[in-house]
Amino acid sequence: MFISTTLTFLSLLVFSGSLETLVRRKKRAENQNPQFLTFQKTYLATQFVILLADWLQAPYNYKLYSSYRYTEQQIVIIFVLGHAISIILTPFANYAADMYGRRLIVCLALALYSLSSLLKVVNDYSTLLISSIMASCASLLIFSSSQGWYTHEHIESHDFPMEWISDTLEKVSFWSGSLSVLAGVISYLLADLFSFNPVAPFLASIPLMILALCMSWSNWTENKSLNRSVKFSKSCVNGIREIVSNRAVLLCGTLQALFEAVISIFVFLWTPVLDKHGPPLGLVFATFMAANLAGSRVNSLMVLKYKNITIRDTLFVASCIGFVSTVVLEYTSHPEKSFPVTSFFCLTAFQFAVGIYVGAMGPLQNELIKHNVRTAVSSWFRIPLKLIACIGLISLHSDDNFHGTRKLFLGCAILMAMAILISIILKNTKPSAEKEPTAETDRLIESTKI
Repeated sequence: MFISTTLTFLSLLVFSGSLETLVRRKKRAENQNPQFLTFQKTYLATQFVILLADWLQAPYNYKLYSSYRYTEQQIVIIFVLGHAISIILTPFANYAADMYGRRLIVCLALALYSLSSLLKVVNDYSTLLISSIMASCASLLIFSSSQGWYTHEHIESHDFPMEWISDTLEKVSFWSGSLSVLAGVISYLLADLFSFNPVAPFLASIPLMILALCMSWSNWTENKSLNRSVKFSKSCVNGIREIVSNRAVLLCGTLQALFEAVISIFVFLWTPVLDKHGPPLGLVFATFMAANLAGSRVNSLMVLKYKNITIRDTLFVASCIGFVSTVVLEYTSHPEKSFPVTSFFCLTAFQFAVGIYVGAMGPLQNELIKHNVRTAVSSWFRIPLKLIACIGLISLHSDDNFHGTRKLFLGCAILMAMAILISIILKNTKPSAEKEPTAETDRLIESTKI
């Protein structure tokens, strides 16, 4: 698989670079305000270090646990427990940052993330469970608080126009994808070529996180929410009220939940599906991220170049690609058959679909959902379906379930078929009430993580 992986990776890299060139030609000139650019660089420098450290841990996460000789069922529990707890804590993350300060929360979370990475060297199941929980919670706090810090500084401290926020988020989105590709290559060099040890990328991420901690503490000023009058319970009620009163919001949230439930399952499944065929996992991950980056660029180019194509159309395309890839994977993952190259190309195609989805979902949410209830609305959809995905992983991926992987892919295909149906209905649905006028502040917020 090394040759097919390498050729696919290089092809996608060239394809993504070409698409990025075309997108830049179609877009307006970049902001040249010197004060804004200085402030933006202060944020981006730290954010890029954080992103690289985070992405370094992704390619060999499953491989690390399997190298410790844990069974697939035990590894599922490690994945699901950390993931489930972070899902439950999602609605509370922003409130903690508002209360205690966003810079402080980012720094504490980076320290927690570093400790969790260090614990990966300990071959003890309980320790690895604790490490997984720590890493999931730390990652959640880091990215939600750092984004909140930037938005607050941009508006409250510097009084820059709100529409300039999208310029920063676009850069975070692009460089997140680029750094994920770089992280895949670096992790391959560390784990396979230099040390042949899956824990190496985790240890390499620790100095990067310490560097990011020092940069954020010294370069960022502390900020807290100026308005703490909205209670958590009231925010949840406002979210459900927005869903009930606006059919387009209901459809958008359902589509988001369906797609992200499948993404959650794919994060776990791709390594056991391919690892038995001995591929270079770091390069495989880099290929996936290159496909993801290409998908986001295709979405941008289609919307910019063709006036009759909207982000709702590209979401339909993404759902169709996701459905076809999961249907084929249901067949190729049969335990008595071997289709490693076909499985690899289907997984790559799904990541291409994810790139299109991520590039389209952010702008659609900004179009449909009021900014002050967006977190609550997303939580009402994300939490239940992601928990269902976690339960599915545990119940279907047990040692006594011979066809567990196939059943999971079948479930993914069903979810993607539902996503196709929802996207068709959404194309013909308009918001039931006019959204409060807000700038395009969060249109790429989802593209900073897979």
